[in-house]
Amino acid sequence: MLLAVGVAAAYLVFVILSGLGFDPIGASWNFETSGQLGDSFGPLNTFMAALAAVGALGAYFSQREELADAKASAEADRKLAAKRDFEATFFNLISLFRDTTNDIEVPDIYNQNPIKGRDAVKRIIEEKIGGTLGNDEADSEKYTRVYLTYRDDLAHYFRIIYHIVNFIDQSNVENKKFYARLLRASLSNSEALLIALNCSFGDGRTKFKPLIEKYALLHNLSEDDASTWRLIDKFSDGAFGDRPEMIDRLKQATRKE
Repeated sequence: MLLAVGVAAAYLVFVILSGLGFDPIGASWNFETSGQLGDSFGPLNTFMAALAAVGALGAYFSQREELADAKASAEADRKLAAKRDFEATFFNLISLFRDTTNDIEVPDIYNQNPIKGRDAVKRIIEEKIGGTLGNDEADSEKYTRVYLTYRDDLAHYFRIIYHIVNFIDQSNVENKKFYARLLRASLSNSEALLIALNCSFGDGRTKFKPLIEKYALLHNLSEDDASTWRLIDKFSDGAFGDRPEMIDRLKQATRKE
């Protein structure tokens, strides 16, 4: 920019001196030459107009870059706000799910000594449902009887966890599987098995099961339970997550049978 100003100033001095009739001997006023002084500014005007155009173009690109930076910053702020909103709702749902779990109450086989929470879920699995009968139809009937006995607690439990996983799936948050892993980590083995049975024999077969497989919610389920209930035949490999060796063993055991 300084170079352009210097060139313009030098050109202006040259024009003025020429108008004065400058020569090596001395300076005298030449009216004919000075009459052409205004015309001599034509090239200078063209140069200055070009210089202004270059400046305007530079300002345009600078403003466009600043506008792009502002838009990028606004988009980053929007994503951060959306993530905060998602996480606030997600962790509130997790808290509600834990409260729902703690409200489950189950007596023992003698209809005495009621227990609550995860211990109640464990009692449902071990004492109320028990082991498999080796037949899907018989297992389904047994599961249904137990479910209907504790429907008020279990229906609420299954609805809450389904809506949490569905909330993750329907959101625009990045790394959805990270939040699914957080939920999965909060489940006991008995809870994971109860959810698997609900998706095998209960109402979870239609909507919940595909989400179980998509987000590997049975990843932490014990191999013994997965084998006993032949869950490898009831779910796709994705339900068990990154456990290829276990999946191979379960499939081999199924083929031998």
